[in-house]
Amino acid sequence: MKILILGGGFENKGAEAMLRTVQAELARRLEGAAFRAEVKAREGRAAAAAGLDPEWVDDVSAVVDVSGFAYGDDWGEEPAKKAWLLVNHFEGSGRPYVFLPQA
Repeated sequence: MKILILGGGFENKGAEAMLRTVQAELARRLEGAAFRAEVKAREGRAAAAAGLDPEWVDDVSAVVDVSGFAYGDDWGEEPAKKAWLLVNHFEGSGRPYVFLPQA
């Protein structure tokens, strides 16, 4: 199973903690799972060192979105609109898209 984790990163310690915690917990529960992460280009090395494939590919089995605060009023509608497109894309092909709050 290939799982894409969105919304985490390595520049913000809270985002990194969410990403690493989700990865560790899912790895514990889903034996043999592989993880991919959508991160900024400058975070690619850190992602690879954490066992996360930093490349975007469409062959993932499920998406876990840990963006949390990115969907707040401070950022406007654009992050939510992007997420809605992704939800439709993945769920439309039978792959789950799971939102995890950060608070």
